Order: sequence, then structure tokens, then C-alpha cells
Amino acid sequence: ITLKKYRTNFDRKFKEFYSCFKIINTKMILVSTFYDLFALLTMAISFYFLGLSLNINFPIYMALLAEPLLTVAVALPISFSGLGAREAVFAFIFSLMGYSIESAIIFSLLFFFLRIILMVPVVLMILSEKNKLK
Repeated sequence: ITLKKYRTNFDRKFKEFYSCFKIINTKMILVSTFYDLFALLTMAISFYFLGLSLNINFPIYMALLAEPLLTVAVALPISFSGLGAREAVFAFIFSLMGYSIESAIIFSLLFFFLRIILMVPVVLMILSEKNKLK
């Protein structure tokens, strides 16, 4: 229910908003979903192998469940690069599995630095491509 003086503007804005849904490309959504699931699986596998290297044995499904929680925690604007929020999520997950908080923090920091190290070549490739375009 809207006031009469706002009704026309509201109807126009609502129709404009709704018309955007008609141009959604379902193929693009499916491709994006596939890439997202691939990224989730890749992160879960890296969790798993990093845990094995530290003699922390946890099931692969825990890594699959942890990644979305970590993504949300890191996305919150409460810390620099998600530091602190990520460690809190890892501490919570590791406490559910019976591991110490110290193990969770070490695991989290190693995973953070591992991601940074693995991102450097990708960033360099992107920067070199941008330089080629200029």
C-alpha cells in the first residue's frame, strides 16, 4: 500500500526493477555456478591437504562445510583481509572436531599465507596482460 502521490513513481520503478529479471542469462548463471563449485572443491582439497601436512586429520566434508563459513566471515568488514574473523571460524570448527585453538590459528595463518603465495602468479599474469593491452 503506497500513498497516491507516490503510486505512479513506485509503479514505474517496480516495473523497471522487474524488467531486469527478464534479461538474466541462464547459461551465464550455470557457468558461474560451475566455477563457484569448482573453487569450493579446490579450497576444500587444499584445506584437507594442509591439514594432513600438519597431522590434523579431518574429513573432507568438514572442509566443504567450512569454506562457505570462512567466505562469509572474511567478507565482513570487521578486520583487515579477514584476519581474526577467519581465525575465529577456524577455532570454532576445530573445537567441534576436538582440536586445540592453537592448532586452528596456526592452520588458519598458514592457509592465509598459502593463498597469498598462490595468488602472486595470477596477479602478475593479470598485470602483464593489462600492460600488453596498453
